[in-house]
Amino acid sequence: MPLNRQTCRALAAALLLVGAAHSRAQDSTSSGEWQFGLDTYVWAPSLGGTTTSGNDIDVGFSDLLENLDMFLMAGLRASKNKWRLAGDLIYLDIDADNGENFNVPVGPFLLPLEVDAKVVLKGWIVTAGAGYNLVDNEKWSLDLIGGARYLWLDATFTLDEKTRRLPRTIKLSGSAGTWDGIVGVDGKVRFDDRWYLRYYGDIGTGDSDLTWAAQGILGYRFKKFDAYAGYRHMEWDGLNNRVIDDLDLSGPIIGARFTF
Repeated sequence: MPLNRQTCRALAAALLLVGAAHSRAQDSTSSGEWQFGLDTYVWAPSLGGTTTSGNDIDVGFSDLLENLDMFLMAGLRASKNKWRLAGDLIYLDIDADNGENFNVPVGPFLLPLEVDAKVVLKGWIVTAGAGYNLVDNEKWSLDLIGGARYLWLDATFTLDEKTRRLPRTIKLSGSAGTWDGIVGVDGKVRFDDRWYLRYYGDIGTGDSDLTWAAQGILGYRFKKFDAYAGYRHMEWDGLNNRVIDDLDLSGPIIGARFTF
């Protein structure tokens, strides 16, 4: 898919702005040997977006947690001198059902309308790429990164409009994979030898019109591992999926990074 002007401007802005954080292996040393890091974390996002029929998708954090059947989240990092390799894996299995009652004015009367919306979503989000360190000193570090993001969705959206005279059901179902190339920044601000702030941001395009991600975490280094907490956002616009057109996931994240 060719890049339009808006996307090109967004890509350029991503290289200039410092986004949010992503955990990775410990800082590289001059030894020239590979260092590895394993991240285990829990991300608790709310789910939003629009379907191809124009209906809104809105599943809050509490509803998502209640209806989350399964999740898997992990990351693997490797670094040597100024080079970085990184991979991140997320699997979600969500089955959410939400009902609402409305009174719709029809002339001088009010028509009771009961709406039941159900979202069944299974998905993989895989992000992989490489980075090159541009700045690394006692206070902060900054890497320029490039790679790809893969989103696979198996989604079913059902909307039941229940009235006494005009019942209607809208159902969309399908699965598809989406590949996008991404560029961005990944870095760290050190407050002392224990506390730090990590920042990460990327933006890209490909099968979707636009995708971007941002994360910021506050971390604390223990003797054998790092613990961190923060916030992550991921978004896709123009997925061209048979069910979902736009999708966004946003919420708190907490985890630990082990290095070896």
